[in-house]
Amino acid sequence: AVLQLIQYFRTFQNVRQIAELTESVARLQSELERDIVKDFEHGFTQEGILTGSIGQLASACLVIGILGDDVRQNLVEWYCKLQLRAYRSVFKPNEEVSALDNTSRRYACLKRLLKIHDEEHAHIFLASRDASRILCLQFCQIT
Repeated sequence: AVLQLIQYFRTFQNVRQIAELTESVARLQSELERDIVKDFEHGFTQEGILTGSIGQLASACLVIGILGDDVRQNLVEWYCKLQLRAYRSVFKPNEEVSALDNTSRRYACLKRLLKIHDEEHAHIFLASRDASRILCLQFCQIT
């Protein structure tokens, strides 16, 4: 509601109090986004294993959804890159394991990642159901 109200008052930016309030809201949004990203960074290991509270991260994801689509998109893309980190290190370009005849290994890796996401992490991203889709898209881009 606050964000919608700020949108309405954008046309009155020449009024000092409105400009100050708008700036204050933007600063709070930025701080909140930064804190939530830190929560997610601490909630997962570098290998993408969940170590944080599912409830806390799910609540944070709901807040991210309120902050805007671009903020939510950035968080989901960060999560997907984290989940694909091991895949990228195994299937490096110009490596023998990356050859076309190892497609079944790549597919098995994707299936494993999606299973982990669906069974362990999807509850976090309920407000943002496109995490699986972005995970698949990033997988295809890497492959």
